[in-house]
Amino acid sequence: MGTDELYPPDRLAAAQRATAAAGLDALLLTPGSDLRYLTGYDAHAGERLTCLVLPAEGDAT
Repeated sequence: MGTDELYPPDRLAAAQRATAAAGLDALLLTPGSDLRYLTGYDAHAGERLTCLVLPAEGDAT
């Protein structure tokens, strides 16, 4: 099973649409199941902030 099958690229786009529909400017995703579900990145919490900023429109950082 490939990465695209486990973590479809349209998940981030769907999350952005839901963010906009909820009237939010962005989602902040920290290490955990939500980040892993959307990106496939299994980040581990540490002393420094690890966070995906997913704006309602535009590129994630």
